[in-house]
Amino acid sequence: PEAGQGLGIMYSLFGFVTHVLNLVFMFTELALNRLSFKDTHVFFCLLAGVSYLLFSWVFHAYTRVWFYFFLDYEPIYAVIPYMICCGVVYCYFVFGGWCSDLLKAKQHPKAKHTSSLSYHLPNDPVTEVAAKAETASGAPAGFKA
Repeated sequence: PEAGQGLGIMYSLFGFVTHVLNLVFMFTELALNRLSFKDTHVFFCLLAGVSYLLFSWVFHAYTRVWFYFFLDYEPIYAVIPYMICCGVVYCYFVFGGWCSDLLKAKQHPKAKHTSSLSYHLPNDPVTEVAAKAETASGAPAGFKA
């Protein structure tokens, strides 16, 4: 079996619909939640990517199938696609933060923009307490200065 043999599934109608629905669900969640993006949250995205990578390795060990050719760890240059994947995950995180900023600004026009990736919503006790704690200590809420 060769790397990328699962690409037939990805180029099928099923693969296309699966990825598009995933995108729709993620943007729906982004539009409906009140969570803010913080720069440090990127590590959770990287953790999800690494978890999928580990799943892919285990899946390949049992089935000898790679759904994405660039996940094959046998070539000498395998570290390059892995580093590119980390960069792509980071770029999508920044893009998601930008989309969140746009959506939150339209949904809450009176919100005070406090950083490059987050809004504090007016009359929201959770964000107001976090903003006061952050302002008082100079550190993010939950951290002691």
